[in-house]
Amino acid sequence: MKLVYTKVETGNFGDDINTWLWKELLGKDPFNDNKDLFFFGVGSILADYMLAPTKQKVILGSGSSHERVEYDHSTCKTFWVRGPRSATAMDLPLEKAISDSAYLVLDTNLAKKTIQKRYKISIIPHHQSLPMIDWHKASSGCNMHLIEASNHYLSVIEQIRQSELVVTESLHGAIIADAFRIPWIAIDFSYRFSSRKWFDWAESIRVSLNIVRVPTVFQGKLSNLNKVKNFLYKQLGEVTDNPRWKKRPYKYSTPEEMLHFIKILKEIPEKNDSQLSNDEILDDVLLRMRNSFEDFKFFYNENTQVDK
Repeated sequence: MKLVYTKVETGNFGDDINTWLWKELLGKDPFNDNKDLFFFGVGSILADYMLAPTKQKVILGSGSSHERVEYDHSTCKTFWVRGPRSATAMDLPLEKAISDSAYLVLDTNLAKKTIQKRYKISIIPHHQSLPMIDWHKASSGCNMHLIEASNHYLSVIEQIRQSELVVTESLHGAIIADAFRIPWIAIDFSYRFSSRKWFDWAESIRVSLNIVRVPTVFQGKLSNLNKVKNFLYKQLGEVTDNPRWKKRPYKYSTPEEMLHFIKILKEIPEKNDSQLSNDEILDDVLLRMRNSFEDFKFFYNENTQVDK
């Protein structure tokens, strides 16, 4: 099988986990360059351009960021998808909406490792938000431990497990925290934030999602062309009430704006309740996911003789 996932040059643990998770669960490396069968796992990778009609594909817990995905159903063997919004986008029955397959990290040897708590509160910006400001300085200013989503997935998972509370803009930061029964708070910082993905997942575990909106501040690199482009996006966002366009940075934040931002971050755990899926609901999700994964293993053994 050929593994399909979003490979980010600077790294993103929520995507990179695919290179490890499925090997752990199957007890062997199932992937090679055989393009007779494509494997879709963790990530928002269900889109028209990804689901090429001439390729055979298997889907295990992937999600869609689009309201509608046009594809040839006959080329896809869908075991489950991330949530009800992904199921609707893919024109699948809702029973296919189990949850994000990153929950299966609980079935790896890593999950058996005993972890000691080290951090009272950790913060995980979206991997594309990291270059926007000095997050080390910001997290230090609000007494939070910074977890960089661009770091190695094993390090990120370990740091999440070492935390008592996770404040996260990274979707998989929340999913891994939820899997290990660590309370989390979702934040919307930059225009990279996709609420559709979050609600898709939250609805799968029946959590009434609360997203804390925080100001977008910026101290990174910005070309003159991007300044103009983002300014126009922001103006258009105001007219159309597009929240992501409104957050496009077109100027550098002042020291006063940065101090205000840090103050708001620091107050998040004080002013907002943390969230966590219900134990019984998660147990049901895991049971359905594990049963579906067993179905996949049977399919894999029957259909990938060439890969053995």
